[in-house]
Amino acid sequence: MYSPIAVTVGLLVLLIKQIVLILLPEQSPEFYAMVGDVPYFSGLRLQNSVAMLCGLTIALSSQLLTYYNHRNDIKPTFLTVLVFIERLGQKRVGFYCWRVFLITRFRGYEV
Repeated sequence: MYSPIAVTVGLLVLLIKQIVLILLPEQSPEFYAMVGDVPYFSGLRLQNSVAMLCGLTIALSSQLLTYYNHRNDIKPTFLTVLVFIERLGQKRVGFYCWRVFLITRFRGYEV
């Protein structure tokens, strides 16, 4: 099940882990094995941490933007494509099976 709080906390934990791995001086291989920093063994420790920081920042900002929109009753625009497909299917002659795929809710949002 989708839990926004769990996703946000998980992203924050990973973000803090990557920041700590960047700021720490180089440690022993046992340390990186315990922490789970696999790219250390391929020699790409810093590059991977920076790439992970960028990806985690994008994911966290997306999560926070979705929460902000939900708090302020701003409807998500990505659902309009799904509504368009549903209405297009209803207008076709002979395709009454589209009623099975009627979309009324998506992750708690009313369509």
